Amino acid sequence: MMLFRISNLELQMSHPSILDEPRRAEVISLATHGLSRGVLADFADCDLETIENTAKLDPAFGQQLRLARSKFVCRNIELIQRHAAQ
Repeated sequence: MMLFRISNLELQMSHPSILDEPRRAEVISLATHGLSRGVLADFADCDLETIENTAKLDPAFGQQLRLARSKFVCRNIELIQRHAAQ
């Protein structure tokens, strides 16, 4: 088995540190369906830290991400309440 050493520069070149607009939209869309942060990163083809860094550096994106996650939680609570009332 061969092991390869990847420098930080090569790693940074293969994974951008900030998400572009299409990937941001994809992350927000998928977050509304309750996907985990790790799965969001897989779908966006980036590291989890990239999503977190983008949310920190772009407050609007961070707010959209938090809102998307909270919408998912609220929707599930409403479904539980609706089924409990039946």
